[in-house]
Amino acid sequence: MLNVNDQASQEEDRESRVLLLLGVGLDADLGEVTQRMWREIIASLSTFALSAAEREDLAAAAMLRFLERHQPAANPVAYMITIARRLAAKSLAITRAEQLTEDMTVIVSTPVHLRGGCEDEERNSAGPDDDELTQRSRRAVNSVPGQSGEVIRARLLDGLEPAEVARSTGRPRNQIYQEYRRGLAVARQAPEISPYIREAHVKRRRPSGDGDD
Repeated sequence: MLNVNDQASQEEDRESRVLLLLGVGLDADLGEVTQRMWREIIASLSTFALSAAEREDLAAAAMLRFLERHQPAANPVAYMITIARRLAAKSLAITRAEQLTEDMTVIVSTPVHLRGGCEDEERNSAGPDDDELTQRSRRAVNSVPGQSGEVIRARLLDGLEPAEVARSTGRPRNQIYQEYRRGLAVARQAPEISPYIREAHVKRRRPSGDGDD
């Protein structure tokens, strides 16, 4: 059983190894060093559409991954920033994919088995194939022309909020909402998905943020 002195010695050894991995002197204060680096990593994520809490979590995860490697780097902060930015990009990609799947139900909300065609709607309880549903919906969205197509693609495929679309296009937000609704109507008529839509089942909702206020 370890006595207090042995435990203290082991803790000092662990702290020394961490300080060496972080590329600072053994006389540095570990808490101050990690806080400074953590803040630098968080600042590097400012260009990502993430909340403050998400940036903090990703910065902590990047630091942990770096330390778990047990291998020093020429520039530890730059290395951890690279890890954090990759994690952020992956997180956003997953979030956008999930949001796309959710938002596509605005376009196609009829429970059909796409591989079998709409005649299988009533007798097949397996529901739509998510990958094929998403592919068909993407093609439908990409087929929408004009300003409505620009807006609906920005919203559904790029994951932008109405305010972001308004800023990037220089158009009022109310116009963005109107173009989005027009784009949805056109997308529902696209041959890729129109056979699978029953108007009585179309959800009259908008993705989060699409209000008229």
